[in-house]
Amino acid sequence: MKSRATVRNANGQVAFTGQLEPRDDPTADLAADLSVVIPCLDEADLLPHQLEALARQESADVWEVVVADNGSTDRSREIALSFADRLPELRVVDASARRGRHYACNVGVRHARGRSIVFVDADDEVAPGYIAAMAHALREHTVVAARLDHIALDPAWMAGVGSGFQIRGLEDGFGFLPFGSGCSLGFQRSVFEAVGGFRERATYCEDVDISWRVQLAGHRIEFVPDAVVHYRSRTTLRAMFHQHRNFGRSRALLYHDYRSSGMPPRPSKTALNEWFFIARSVLRIRSRAEAARWSRRLGRCVGRLQGSVRYRVWYP
Repeated sequence: MKSRATVRNANGQVAFTGQLEPRDDPTADLAADLSVVIPCLDEADLLPHQLEALARQESADVWEVVVADNGSTDRSREIALSFADRLPELRVVDASARRGRHYACNVGVRHARGRSIVFVDADDEVAPGYIAAMAHALREHTVVAARLDHIALDPAWMAGVGSGFQIRGLEDGFGFLPFGSGCSLGFQRSVFEAVGGFRERATYCEDVDISWRVQLAGHRIEFVPDAVVHYRSRTTLRAMFHQHRNFGRSRALLYHDYRSSGMPPRPSKTALNEWFFIARSVLRIRSRAEAARWSRRLGRCVGRLQGSVRYRVWYP
């Protein structure tokens, strides 16, 4: 039976009702201070770098690594298990019943034994001191977010392509509440379970969604600059377009779900100006970086329109 969690907005209205599958053994002792949950789907090439970075961590805390395999068809599972001698508290769990990062994360938490949980992605790399900094922060705060570095793993031509998000603090939440990127978030376990975990409906915006839900439930997200995650960006125009189209769709869903809680609409004039800029600038692209910025922007615009249709809201 799933546990249910209801969060209300400032006016007392129900903002959402979430569900989180119970732990396999709810009575089991929590044997670790911190659990690192890694959702993984076909990341055999990059997962070893993340696990290597974790193996180099130094911390006095008791911590474990849980790789939640979302149905990989490559050697991801085998590669993860090969680190068992260097990460003795590493386990690989089956999270293949449903596809999606949010589902894999929830399954990972269900199998985790930590009093606190942090989420990192298989294609990123944590910096030295990450575990110690996050564990310390989660002893004092209920929800935290690490700092992201956008230089270490990206090619030189990518400099300035993105917004350099979450390098000095949390991200602005589209005029609503701030949020932390999913690969940077950490929770005291009791808080994560109280809000129902990641909501599977919130595909591609599960991090924004849960950030807003914990804040609506009365918690503050603490930015932890000493805990650094080296973020790996998409580097092909096709991949960038698809990623940012998904982001655009998800923003329409967020507006559908949180407009009653205070998320403002997106002005049509802003959307028209953005489409005008995209049409005008396509013939002026002179570099790979300019093409990347254009592809991302187009993806977000297309995604917002698709999301507006799918979720029956106007969020252009």
